[in-house]
Amino acid sequence: MSTVGRGIVYVESDVIVPITLQSFFGFLNNRNQAGLQWNTVTEINNGYFTVERSAAGRIFSGVGSVTSKAVNGNSIALLNYSFNDDLSGMKGVVYYRLKQVDKDGKFRYSGIISVQIKQGHAETIGIYPNPATNSNMNRQAALGASQTVIIRITSMLGNSVYNGLPIVLPAGTSTFSLSNVPHLSSGTYIVELYSENSGAVIARNKVSIR
Repeated sequence: MSTVGRGIVYVESDVIVPITLQSFFGFLNNRNQAGLQWNTVTEINNGYFTVERSAAGRIFSGVGSVTSKAVNGNSIALLNYSFNDDLSGMKGVVYYRLKQVDKDGKFRYSGIISVQIKQGHAETIGIYPNPATNSNMNRQAALGASQTVIIRITSMLGNSVYNGLPIVLPAGTSTFSLSNVPHLSSGTYIVELYSENSGAVIARNKVSIR
């Protein structure tokens, strides 16, 4: 059985997983580029990553590639990667995914992340690793400007399972904690980042709990 989250496909069997993707995020830098960042904690026979982009989240095309930093494609250390994608002339929501390609040509896709571009800023929210567990759940956000936000978690049926208190997050990428999050049953949830001032959703993503 396999599950797909915001990371590479996880296979629950004796099949060797080529990489373990810990996190995958994007933000708008000061050169009007989507700054994409991801890291791995293990790599086996990994060749490279192709960064793919979509305007609607359905049809993706490659915009560049990044060679594996692992020696001979193998590593058990934390490896950090980045890629900048020019967004000149684009607006709204842009979607990205990673295509991980083995040295033998086999490939797998990561989950999809979205970057919301609003008035020159891009915001993302996520939980990693993905799939996550209740005891191992890290929250990370990337904001174009510092602001007060509220985190909400809902089921795929729209039922609210968590409504957080307002917190102030700085501009850029930050990791934060949430208090009194209930134990979540296995399944897929929607994590939303709301602006306290406007009440508008400024970022949304999916997380799988196992």
